Amino acid sequence: MNNTWILGIDNGISGSIALMDPKGKIVMYEHVPVYKERKWTKAKVKKLKSGTKVQHDQITLIDVDRLQALLVKYTSVIPDIHCFLERPAISYNSKWGMHTAVSASMSWAYVVFVLKKLKIERTDIDSKEWQKSLIPEATGNHNKEYMKTLKAGERNDLLKEASYMFAQSICPKFKSKDPGDADPICLCEYGRRKLQGLLDA
Repeated sequence: MNNTWILGIDNGISGSIALMDPKGKIVMYEHVPVYKERKWTKAKVKKLKSGTKVQHDQITLIDVDRLQALLVKYTSVIPDIHCFLERPAISYNSKWGMHTAVSASMSWAYVVFVLKKLKIERTDIDSKEWQKSLIPEATGNHNKEYMKTLKAGERNDLLKEASYMFAQSICPKFKSKDPGDADPICLCEYGRRKLQGLLDA
């Protein structure tokens, strides 16, 4: 049996982290620590009767120090650990703005930096890869005609709900108001199956 522990990280400032032991038990679940920083854009200057008001836009960033401390706390005594990190789904179509693309890219870079610093090996993975393996019924591959009737947002909600239900099937204690929070647990289970050779060829 492969004795590797699995770290699953859902990329992004709203992402989360899960840690699974070699037997498939989730032993840690945390949200990615973040903080707000002044954005690079120019300040907004408003002239009011009471005087000039200067406002700076804010951007949410991953707190690298807290993230490192969190991973050290849970992984420092584990001899064999591998991270499955979800690759940022950056698109250049009209629905994606510069802010979203920059945030996703920066988040990925910060997490990679911490993993390298802690010498934790990683595998970058697209969400479609683990979804196809763990929740194929929600990907639409088995019912493409039905999926065509759904809007993009509805398809995304379907995937999130399926992800949440799957995560609860292996970790019944997991609860969240946002079904998307279940992704790192799914990443862990996919990683465990992959490293232990349990996936279909």
